[in-house]
Amino acid sequence: MCAHEWPGNVRELQNEVKRAALWGAGEARIDAGHLSARLAGAVAPAAPRRGKLKEVLAQVERELIAGALERHQGNRTHAAEELGMSRWGLVQKIRDYGLEA
Repeated sequence: MCAHEWPGNVRELQNEVKRAALWGAGEARIDAGHLSARLAGAVAPAAPRRGKLKEVLAQVERELIAGALERHQGNRTHAAEELGMSRWGLVQKIRDYGLEA
């Protein structure tokens, strides 16, 4: 959360804290899984993932793509640049993961 620029300032921070508190209610601690996709994409996962390598890689890739699209308000060209891939490759991944709006 410290690395985020907080373009919405205090109101954005308040909303993020409220969201994390609601999602983490009843749990011992709040972690990246309780944050919005915009912030969670910038935070390393708190716990190691388990499962087949191919499935875990697909999950991570989907989360990275979704985060980049959210940060760039759906602009695929900018998201692809951030992710270091071609726009066409990103479009294919968006289709594969069902991320189309």
